[in-house]
Amino acid sequence: MSTKTPLIIAALLLAATTACQPGTDADTDTAATDAATPADAGAPDAMPPGSAMPDATEPAAGTTAPGEALAFLVVVNEHEIAAAEQARDKQLEAKVRAYADMLHADHSKNLAETRAVADSAGAAVTDTPDVDAQRQKGKDELEQLGGLEGDAYAKAYLDAMVKGHNDALVLIDTRLVPAATDEAIKQHLNTTRDAIAKHLEEAKQLQAAQQ
Repeated sequence: MSTKTPLIIAALLLAATTACQPGTDADTDTAATDAATPADAGAPDAMPPGSAMPDATEPAAGTTAPGEALAFLVVVNEHEIAAAEQARDKQLEAKVRAYADMLHADHSKNLAETRAVADSAGAAVTDTPDVDAQRQKGKDELEQLGGLEGDAYAKAYLDAMVKGHNDALVLIDTRLVPAATDEAIKQHLNTTRDAIAKHLEEAKQLQAAQQ
């Protein structure tokens, strides 16, 4: 027998033994890692339908009760009446004084109508924290105006009337009318809105004439 034959047989036996051994540690580690990692790991959970966060900046229609809506009108009317009475005690030019007189008459009439609508609709005028905050805001404004005189008062008064009537329109359009379910109350709100829009335009004209 050739001396090469035993070497060939030994090489064949070594190759067969290696082929029968289990996988390497690297293969085992890779398989374990694959098994422990889900296919969708790291992906955010899908948001269930209807779970989107609401937009907090939008007014929620239907959340203002009839009694609260009417209370807002009472506060607006009472503030404009008080402001007009304050303006009458100041030295104002004729046109601004006439404007204050008109507001006093119109808002006094609307205040009486608001209370009558509340009675006929069976909706008690109800103060809420929002209504109280509106009332306090008006008192603070009048206190600041009260310290002024002459032209300075006239300018500040008209500025306040423009801002106040504009804010009242926003309140009616975005919160009170959308929530109104009683037809009599809704009609009164719309009638009040028309009057407030008229007051706003006249205040803007007087404001522009002073500039």
